[in-house]
Amino acid sequence: MEIAKEKKNKEYQVVLQDKGRCPLIDEALPHCYCSDTRSMAIDDIIYYCGGNYEQCPIYQNNRDLL
Repeated sequence: MEIAKEKKNKEYQVVLQDKGRCPLIDEALPHCYCSDTRSMAIDDIIYYCGGNYEQCPIYQNNRDLL
């Protein structure tokens, strides 16, 4: 289990370095992952808001607001 966790953390680090962060973070929508900082949303915040925002369903449905 620790190995899987390490691999996941490394993948997140690569994502953060390569793509930057979601442009919606500065003016997050009420239903954005980054608006919900409970521990159950942390993985989604790191994954989507931290670099894979183009795959995020919230971003995809609201990118016209940018």
